[in-house]
Amino acid sequence: MSNYFNVEDVIIKDGVVSNITRNGAGFISTKDSEDVFVPARLVETSHIEMGDSVTVYMIKNFGDSLVKSINDTVPYRALRVVINRRLGVDLLDLIKPAVEAVPAPVVTPVPEVPEATEVSEKPKMSSAMLRTAVDRVFVSGFIGTSAMVHAELMRDFPDIDMMHDDAGLRVKMDISSLLHRMHDEGLIALARICTTGDQKNSSYSVYGTTAKGLFSAIIGA
Repeated sequence: MSNYFNVEDVIIKDGVVSNITRNGAGFISTKDSEDVFVPARLVETSHIEMGDSVTVYMIKNFGDSLVKSINDTVPYRALRVVINRRLGVDLLDLIKPAVEAVPAPVVTPVPEVPEATEVSEKPKMSSAMLRTAVDRVFVSGFIGTSAMVHAELMRDFPDIDMMHDDAGLRVKMDISSLLHRMHDEGLIALARICTTGDQKNSSYSVYGTTAKGLFSAIIGA
């Protein structure tokens, strides 16, 4: 059953793909912590994967009163999804090998002109640096959420720019995607926390080096 909507009703927001279900449907979590349901056909045509940073065009989800399913509990439904970044991999990291393979042109030295002294900027956290830093966090037996990992890195790496130009959102998404991959690889344990018994999607996820450590931390909280 389709529902009529005006073009003015379409909302555009940035978010991250938080889940792809077994039946092919997906879910996106926006910057404002709003859940968006992505129909299976749109998941297929937009080629999204879990952890992708995306821009989603969405409308309020009316649901179907005759057929109740998990998507009826989600407040928004996606109409179109555009991938901005894939699994925390910067496009610059992908083209770097090709750029390095091109012979450097011969440049005639030009006399240097003194310039005004500028304040040096902090170097940004690269993908390789992020993996090394997160590994170091978990070596000490860390247990916490992806936001807590970000806070640890902010404290332990004062000389690295963890904020970039978007209040640290991209680094937080990179950390979340990295933790998902590390769990899939069997390197860390994961516990999904729900606040109510009938909750379909977890409120937040907690990571640790072992399942036993996670369990001890949760029951001791």
